[in-house]
Amino acid sequence: MSTEFTPSEPALPVLLGESEPQGPRVRKRFWTYLEEWRGWLRGELCRSQPGDAESAQQAVDDLLSLILRIQFIRDREAEAAPAPVELGRRVAGSSVRQLCEALQAHVACPVLKAVFDGEYFAENRPIPARVWQSAFADSLIRASRKAYGSRLPVTIFGDFHQWCLAHSPDEEPGPKQAGRSGRRRYDKGIHYTPGPLVDYLTARALGGLCADLSTQRIAHLHILDPACGSGVFLVAALRYLFARLEQERRSEAASETTAGLTLQERVDVAAATVFGADLDARAVAWAIRSLLLTAWEGVTSNRRDAGSGVPVQVPDLRQNVICRDFLASAAACIDRPVSAARAEVDLVLGGPPFIRLQQLRRSAPAAIAHYRRQFLTARSGQFDLYMLFMERAIGRLKEQGWLAFSVSSTFLRTDSGRSLRRLIGETCHVHEIIEFEDRKIYPDAVTQIALVLLQKTTERSPSRHVWVRGPGRLREKLAVLASETATANPQIEVRPLAADVCRQEQWSFQSAGETELLARLESIGTPLGDLPIFIGQGVVTGADEVFLLRTVAQGGAGEVLVEQRETGRQFLIESAMLRSIVRNRDIRGYNQPSPPTLCLVPYDASGRILPEPVLGGDYPRTYHYLLSCRERLEARRLSGQGPWYAFRTGRPLRFSQQPQVIGGLVTSGGDFTVKSDPVCLCHSGVLVMVPNKLLIDPDYLLGVCNSAVFWAFVRHRMPTMGEGRHTLRLERLRKFPLDVFDTKHEPLRRQIATLARRLLTDPLTKPERSALKAEIDTVVCELYGVSPFSSCGE
Repeated sequence: MSTEFTPSEPALPVLLGESEPQGPRVRKRFWTYLEEWRGWLRGELCRSQPGDAESAQQAVDDLLSLILRIQFIRDREAEAAPAPVELGRRVAGSSVRQLCEALQAHVACPVLKAVFDGEYFAENRPIPARVWQSAFADSLIRASRKAYGSRLPVTIFGDFHQWCLAHSPDEEPGPKQAGRSGRRRYDKGIHYTPGPLVDYLTARALGGLCADLSTQRIAHLHILDPACGSGVFLVAALRYLFARLEQERRSEAASETTAGLTLQERVDVAAATVFGADLDARAVAWAIRSLLLTAWEGVTSNRRDAGSGVPVQVPDLRQNVICRDFLASAAACIDRPVSAARAEVDLVLGGPPFIRLQQLRRSAPAAIAHYRRQFLTARSGQFDLYMLFMERAIGRLKEQGWLAFSVSSTFLRTDSGRSLRRLIGETCHVHEIIEFEDRKIYPDAVTQIALVLLQKTTERSPSRHVWVRGPGRLREKLAVLASETATANPQIEVRPLAADVCRQEQWSFQSAGETELLARLESIGTPLGDLPIFIGQGVVTGADEVFLLRTVAQGGAGEVLVEQRETGRQFLIESAMLRSIVRNRDIRGYNQPSPPTLCLVPYDASGRILPEPVLGGDYPRTYHYLLSCRERLEARRLSGQGPWYAFRTGRPLRFSQQPQVIGGLVTSGGDFTVKSDPVCLCHSGVLVMVPNKLLIDPDYLLGVCNSAVFWAFVRHRMPTMGEGRHTLRLERLRKFPLDVFDTKHEPLRRQIATLARRLLTDPLTKPERSALKAEIDTVVCELYGVSPFSSCGE
């Protein structure tokens, strides 16, 4: 894969301000530095006026946010607001709310007076004079210059708010996958969309929407972000509209020197066009202030009141951007009385929260039943919250309206996304879907992202699917894509789609050659799901932190000293209760796994759960350990009627006496092997296939699963995890065809099994193993009647 990237002339508007000049490491240093000041400021406030730490922290965050806002203004017009240190010295000992009152008295522009509205600040704690004497504000501004450049972009407000949520001192840390993020932020799925994605989606959607509209119509579009956060999508949309309206004005006047929009016109456009909702009241406040600043910053001081002689009338944008749950009712997000037509919108854009069903069960279990009643996309099986946002957003669109979302790509290929795909196919035309190989498009969330642009119309025309390869360089790649020269770049693959591709429940993004190949493969043999093959996953304990342990040392009297992996606490456990367990990371293609992890298994040799009196009497150390974890174990949702210490799924020793073809449920291809150790278990992240040996040789199944043919099926039928990795979905895996009954292919099947067996058992050099794998690929391709192609992972 080529890593070189040579963008053409940039065509992606920089709607959110200056491009980010520094990388994530420099940004991380800035936020680390800010955290040090934040802690010091909190200590100073607590010393000067004792009280609870939470209110002190809120006062500190209000102060820091005020400084960032002042500097954003001064970067654009130094005389528009006093320097933070100068202001602090004037009103030392005042609270942040009193500082805002002083700023309102100082600034002349009515819009800036609204930006400094002190009602947004609940805390009224005074800021000690020695805080201002430390000159911390100047120090932070200098540090921000290194991270963000000479002009603070509007995105810094969202960055700051996310950082406050993730580093609240009273906040529990989130799960491992949330990194340093706080539990509250993780449970609410708060991950603000990166600037390049915002710019691309906004420009692409508004470009299509405004193509044939009059100036008057453009100035009265209704644009909605249903999970607006700090308002970056609304800011980008507003900046696009301002640029478009000023361009139209210059065109109508046939002059490049025609004055742009006045400040009054700009705030009026903001009040008429942009709407948003969010559950986070502080984020909503940031969004309102950001929209006001966006209206203000594009007007020079000598024409803010040009032509009218009347002071600017600032609309109350709290009527536009409100603290409300978009999913709560169909009429949400426009708070004042409106006509039925006004309740529909021309464009819905944004990045809905990333919240899976498993997270909802923990953070908002009561909401699940409500969602299942109200939303088609939630009525069966798994769902993600973004699916509900898309369903409701489509319902809010006017006919011919557009939707532009940044969401998880899971709905594109999974059974859980079938209802959403059907809804889109029946009501909308998909203009474009962009997927990324990079799993870190959002810096603090590991998920596969798709950009979706669609229009609510029954008209159909060709569209495109785009696959963006490699990590980083996001803005340059999207600029190339926007410039329509993407086919010349090896890191951007554009596939034109027929007009009816997205009208079916199953969407296919393959090229003609790939479609032909898959059709050929799927015409051979019998689907795995119709064969005598058990297909499932390994043991689901529901509490891996309790059941999965590390060996520390062998004890006496048949006991083992083990430790919990997360806490490091050590316990003596009877060895009869412990079994090795294979995890995804332990599997290598054609190699017997040697797992280092133990699993505590409170079951007898036949796989029946041990009754509590037997467990306590015969295995007292195991029982005592489980009792110490009882609260955690009882918090699980068990699938059966087992006791509190049972695994979430029963029958953990099923098929333990039979050879099992195993592989990782997240795979890069070619990693299947055969597990023949009856004592060893498989973890829930492991795919387990147990064929009937009388009809299907396990070694033959192994060879096919490690072949290029199987990997071609996986690449085009399974969800991507980026960087050449895919998730094996069991329902899709059961559709893979395996040749079993065609008698003329029996010699080929035996040859594949023999070659796979040699790889499992014979001592071979690396070149010899590579040669055998290539030979298996050749024979499997012959079996399926296709020409040989590259092997797994290539």
